[in-house]
Amino acid sequence: MKFKIGDEVVRSKGDYVVGRIGNVIEIDAEKQRARVQWVGVKTWCKFDVLELTSIPYEIIEPIYPNNGGRGRFPIYRKK
Repeated sequence: MKFKIGDEVVRSKGDYVVGRIGNVIEIDAEKQRARVQWVGVKTWCKFDVLELTSIPYEIIEPIYPNNGGRGRFPIYRKK
């Protein structure tokens, strides 16, 4: 299994939530998802939108189009 309870994870896909860091508090192996405690909120997330924070990564902040940028939402990239 990719994650276990207590792991610190980062959200790697989604819109504005990319880069959010939280802790796994519950696992649903059958549905391939984890319940994550973010700051002030708990949500269920599919395993494919989470990465361990122990793997080096960078979050590229959005630069809005009127400034010659790429898009509206942060981008997650492994180093």
